[in-house]
Amino acid sequence: MTKIINLGSNTDRGFFSYLYTTFSAIYICDIKGEEFYIDWKSGVNYLSTEGENPFDYFFKQPYFDSYPIDGESFYDHGLFLGDDVILEDREKWNSILTKFLILKDDIKLEIQSYYNQNFLDRKILCVHKRGSDHVYHMPIQDNNEYFIAIDKEMSENNYDKIFLATDEENSINEFKEKYGDKLIYLNNIRTSNSTPIFKMSINKYQHTKEVIMDAYLLSMGTKLIKTKSTLTTMMCYLNKDLQYISIDNHIKFN
Repeated sequence: MTKIINLGSNTDRGFFSYLYTTFSAIYICDIKGEEFYIDWKSGVNYLSTEGENPFDYFFKQPYFDSYPIDGESFYDHGLFLGDDVILEDREKWNSILTKFLILKDDIKLEIQSYYNQNFLDRKILCVHKRGSDHVYHMPIQDNNEYFIAIDKEMSENNYDKIFLATDEENSINEFKEKYGDKLIYLNNIRTSNSTPIFKMSINKYQHTKEVIMDAYLLSMGTKLIKTKSTLTTMMCYLNKDLQYISIDNHIKFN
C-alpha cells in the first residue's frame, strides 16, 4: 500500500528537522519497495500562499503528482543521523538523498547561478555559524572560536573566499569586519535575538528557500567548517566526499 509520510505530532521545529525525520521514513519505505507521498501539510510554521503542502514548494515528489486517494499514514523514523556525521553511513544516506531529495528546477537554477558567480574555479571555505534559537540546544560559540578555525584554514590552504551561512545579523557584521571582501553570503532574512525565524511574521517561502540555498551551497565548497546541526549533517551525506571540520565536538548537544 502507498505510504503517506507525514511529520507526526511534533511539528514545532526547524525545516531540516522535517527533512531528517522524513528521510528516515523514506529509508524504511525504500527498503520495503513501497511507494510514498510526502505530506507536510501539518507544518504550519512553513505554510505560505504557494500551497497546502510545504514540501512541494521546494522539492519534487518521487512518485506522485498529487495526494494519493488511497494511502496509509506513516511517520515511523528508524534511522538516526546522530549529532555529527557517521562516516560509515555516508554512502547509505547519500544513496537515499540523491535518489529522493529532488529540488524544484527554479531553486536548483538559483543555487547554480550563485555557485557559477561565486564558487566556480575558486577555493571556497564554507562556514556554518549557528546562533539565535540554537541556544536552546547547546551553548552558542563565540565568533572568535570560528575565527581561530578559519584563520588556520586560510593560512594553510589559501582559500579565495569564505562563504558564511548564518541566521544571525550580528555575526554577519562581525565576520564582515574581520574578513572584508573575502567574505561572501546570501542576502537572507536574519535575526538579532533567540526567536526562531520560522516563528516570526516573515515571508515563509522566501526564508525557507534561503535556508535551502545556504545548505546546498555549504555542501558545494572546497571544505566546510561544520557545527552540530541536522542541516550540515544532511549536507555531508548529500555530498559524501565533502571535506569538513567539526568545530563544536566539545559542546554537549541537548
